[in-house]
Amino acid sequence: MSEQAAGKHRSRWAMAFALPIVAMSSGCHMAAGLADLEIDTDAGETSSCGSPAQQNYLWQVALSGEGEQVVSGVAVGEKGEVIAVGWYSKTLEIDDDDDVHPATDSGTEGFIVRFEADGQWAWTTIFPGAADVKIHDVAAAAQGDIVVAGSYTDTIEYYEGNPEESSGGLDMFVARLASDGSLRWASSWGDGSDQVASAVHVDGGGNILVTGYIQGEPSLAKGGPLPTAGGDDAFILRMNDDTHAYSHQLGNDAQQRGLDVSSSPSGEDLLVGFFFGDIDVDPEDSIEPVESEGGSDGFLIQMAKDGGSGSVFGFGDSQAQVCTSLAVGTDNSRFFTGHFTGEIPLGDITLSGNGLDDVFLVRTVGDGTLAWGQRFGDDKIQRAHAVSVDDSYNIQLTGFIEGQARFGKGQPILSAAGGRDVFVASFDGLGNPNFSAVYGGAGNDEASSIANSSGDIIVGGSFEGCIDFGGGELESEGRDGFVAKLKP
Repeated sequence: MSEQAAGKHRSRWAMAFALPIVAMSSGCHMAAGLADLEIDTDAGETSSCGSPAQQNYLWQVALSGEGEQVVSGVAVGEKGEVIAVGWYSKTLEIDDDDDVHPATDSGTEGFIVRFEADGQWAWTTIFPGAADVKIHDVAAAAQGDIVVAGSYTDTIEYYEGNPEESSGGLDMFVARLASDGSLRWASSWGDGSDQVASAVHVDGGGNILVTGYIQGEPSLAKGGPLPTAGGDDAFILRMNDDTHAYSHQLGNDAQQRGLDVSSSPSGEDLLVGFFFGDIDVDPEDSIEPVESEGGSDGFLIQMAKDGGSGSVFGFGDSQAQVCTSLAVGTDNSRFFTGHFTGEIPLGDITLSGNGLDDVFLVRTVGDGTLAWGQRFGDDKIQRAHAVSVDDSYNIQLTGFIEGQARFGKGQPILSAAGGRDVFVASFDGLGNPNFSAVYGGAGNDEASSIANSSGDIIVGGSFEGCIDFGGGELESEGRDGFVAKLKP
């Protein structure tokens, strides 16, 4: 079969990057054997409120109270401090924080909490509002600063007693805080439609990158109106601190959403997410849009740091593929993850699902060449929500499982105890497994974010009932947040 006749999926990869397509590069491998190990329904390690992996425990903290408390993002600062963000309803309570933080009767409020490297609580900052305020993500910046991104309806108070009104619907915001939790600056944007900032990243030069989805025609960071094509459109925004550098709308009148954003050592801005219809990074139309195969397809987009040019890799079939998270290594390798049904064609390799949503993890090297890809899960729902990589190329992965999954040869078969349970897995740069464990009880327990801290793992999310990472049971009366530090 000729290259041209080899299939549309291969041409999408080649056209997007104009790069060679190889299944394995020197020193790397496609770990199909690791991804497709047979699952034994009568064997395995089942999560419970008693941790199955206490030897990996360093510390754990619950964010509790009345109503619900959700940790949506975690980040690690220059001194090993851990920042957790998210939202809560009714009240927020944290060990060692003497204050009980109330919320509005009918809505949610955003929180930013700092823990020291040993897990000791340091401070809590609240962004209140008249309706719903949610902080979706956090990134560490120089000198201990913190950058957060999220959305709100009605009003938000960056400064006490000085509410800022939304333009209607959901408005997005980005804020920068000092190391003591005090506000340096905050900006919000919107119109009468919805605008949501899902992810934020600070690059090596201190520039801020934001992605998510927008409707209508918002002006982002005083960059002028950014018209959308209809439905939810993915976007990328680059800021030089609080000043607009560039912004792009990505998509047509179907649905496209950006879910994570990062940058490469060679200077490109990167984002991942999913799309229906088509997605386009070239407003001048010199590059054809990439079309979905039906259902949702995942994407990885690369933009020049001046916003002047870009390329897109779309992947999927007629079923559902969602790319949720992205990490970049010091050699420019890209690690991306998510969940899928059906198949993911990756050049000469195809990852095949096992029923409902399965987890995928893929590495490409600096020029876009595929190094390896893996699939994990049984015929139930398993999803990866976050991936990170450290300078030694230890890869950390987290999300939830509903059934069973084995994260590599020689690893235990992990089984959910009921509902959804948190999984944490670690791999080396070749995709070989280092560690995997499952945590949770009979309720729905999910990890939303992961970060590395000098070789250790920081994971954050929410749980119902109980969860234990090795330090004893954390119990909730509803849906509580958690942050844990583990050693792989």
